[in-house]
Amino acid sequence: MNILDVTENSIRAKASYIEIDVSADTAEDTLKIEIRDNGCGMSKEQAEKVTDPFFTTRTTRKVGLGIPFFKQAAEGTGGSFEIVSEEGEGTAVKAVFGLSHIDRMPLGDVNSTIYTLVVFNEEIDFHYRYAYDEREFVLDTREMKQILGGLPLHKTDIAIDPKTPVKISEVAVLFDEQSRYKVSSIQLKDLMHGKHYLAELMNQCVLSGSRIIVLDCITQEDLDLIADAVITSGLKVVAVDPGVFTATLARKLITPSQKEKSKILAVVGSVNPNTTAQMKELWLSQRTYNVFVNTRELLESKGRREAEISRVAEEILNECGRNAVCTVTGDGIYPENRIDFKPYMERYHCSMDEVTGMINGAFAEITYRIFKAEPTFRGLYTSGGDVTVAVCERFDTAGLSLKDEVLPLAAYGQFLKGEFEGVHIITKGGSQGGRDAINQCITYLKEKLFI
Repeated sequence: MNILDVTENSIRAKASYIEIDVSADTAEDTLKIEIRDNGCGMSKEQAEKVTDPFFTTRTTRKVGLGIPFFKQAAEGTGGSFEIVSEEGEGTAVKAVFGLSHIDRMPLGDVNSTIYTLVVFNEEIDFHYRYAYDEREFVLDTREMKQILGGLPLHKTDIAIDPKTPVKISEVAVLFDEQSRYKVSSIQLKDLMHGKHYLAELMNQCVLSGSRIIVLDCITQEDLDLIADAVITSGLKVVAVDPGVFTATLARKLITPSQKEKSKILAVVGSVNPNTTAQMKELWLSQRTYNVFVNTRELLESKGRREAEISRVAEEILNECGRNAVCTVTGDGIYPENRIDFKPYMERYHCSMDEVTGMINGAFAEITYRIFKAEPTFRGLYTSGGDVTVAVCERFDTAGLSLKDEVLPLAAYGQFLKGEFEGVHIITKGGSQGGRDAINQCITYLKEKLFI
């Protein structure tokens, strides 16, 4: 469906980062394909001409027939096409197709397309997302490079081992070459089908004679899914890994006796840019349900404040049954939503601390209502010191029993006294920690709560 052609335009435009987003929605009967890059971009005049199949010039970005065909294919199914580009900033292409339309071309082997793009363009970072209704799969080569220090396996120091040099990056092939047992491999693309599909796949591998199963994964969510699939399969396994998968599997197998599984709520009021990066990393790495708080509504009037508090709490309560981790995030993590407090200080004749206190108090009230209505919330993460103080006050706790430091300036403990005594909490300053800090904190809470 022209994805490769259109993406090659981004490569020729000297992009260092390319996003490919494919999403199918059966309720809306749409298939959406978006391709965004940070390449050289085009002028307004060039962007207007780019859908003309006869437009080409060696002094501008090469286009070819990919985009005109892409546009024709989308509009031929009753869909739409849009291209937005800015010189020096990049280009975004979006096509919407009628999912069930008889003239819609098949999506084709997208996995092979992504594989080709990644393998032959090592210098470019790719972010690929495929979603089908509520299920989704995400591949981010930046994470893969972080794991391997920015290099494929066959280009690391492991490759020059004198006894067993590594010449390829496929782990399953390496195992097959060095083991007397049959080896099977389960790919990242298989993970998007869920734990029951994976469990059946594992059993099929064993029935075919395999004693070793190699699975690709990137994120903690992938590890959780694979562990769930192993348990569902009923197979007796020995985990062979650096430790993170063994810990994940053990956490799921060794659980205390309890009727209901615990849940975690993350409440983030910090507007520090570091928090933005950390929340994006969490949403990318783990399955979560997020609700943004319209912070401005908390200051406009008592009625609008109450309506926003109720909206956020109710939305979390409606979705928490399907999500072990939910997040409540102030929309101020994005610069365009940040508030100038001076007009509100003048309106209410109060100090900035009092204005921000109104916001922090609202976050605390949202948290209280969620925990009050749903007792299975037994873990809490808070970011932003003022939000943490407000939550403790609203929960009427005597204090926190601090037990550990998850990361520098990220403290773990439990509430003392009050109606929520014993609730597990991690609190961290918004400016503290690296990109993966919140993700690590949530994983730590999962381990404590055996989620």
